[in-house]
Amino acid sequence: MSDWSLSDPLPSNEKEVANEGNENQVDDHLNIHQDSDIEGYTPPGTPPKRDMEGKSQPTDSQMEWRMDNLENALERHSDILDNHAEIIRDQTVAILDMKENIDNLNTVIQKLTEQIGKLTSELESDRRKSDGQPSDNRQKIAAKQAIIIDKCYRCNKVGHRAAFCPLKEYNLWYCFYYQAVAPHKGDNCPNKDNPKDGYRKPRRN
Repeated sequence: MSDWSLSDPLPSNEKEVANEGNENQVDDHLNIHQDSDIEGYTPPGTPPKRDMEGKSQPTDSQMEWRMDNLENALERHSDILDNHAEIIRDQTVAILDMKENIDNLNTVIQKLTEQIGKLTSELESDRRKSDGQPSDNRQKIAAKQAIIIDKCYRCNKVGHRAAFCPLKEYNLWYCFYYQAVAPHKGDNCPNKDNPKDGYRKPRRN
């Protein structure tokens, strides 16, 4: 056995080993403190953070990944909403244009109705005056009568033929099944089997 005791100084080679071990411990300690200065650094072996209910909290990298996914999802939904908004704007413009066309047609029909009423009044007046008058006056009355009898089957009005109907410009017809102006002929009416008020289109003479 060796005669060395705890009170005796260490041999030179054992001192070097002890000093080297102490230096390694100091270096490791310094490295830990240096790494801990980095933002978001979690020392090895550190248990996950937990909230008040004891549930583990996500790490910084997990939070960053979730935020990226959320931003991407919001961007996709924003694009979808923009597309829908554009479609709605286009449909609104089309509806407004159609409404304007219908208003114009109603104006034309109203003017035609007024014109027909005026011609009818003139005809009645001329007819009363024609009693006992020369034949040339009767011919004028007959001409006016022909204008009124001249009925248009496109708008269901009298005073003109279908070839000169103002509805022709808008590709519209008077539908006997709808009992209104529509963008289809009566024979092609989708409501043909269930007409308004049971109405049936009259036969042409």
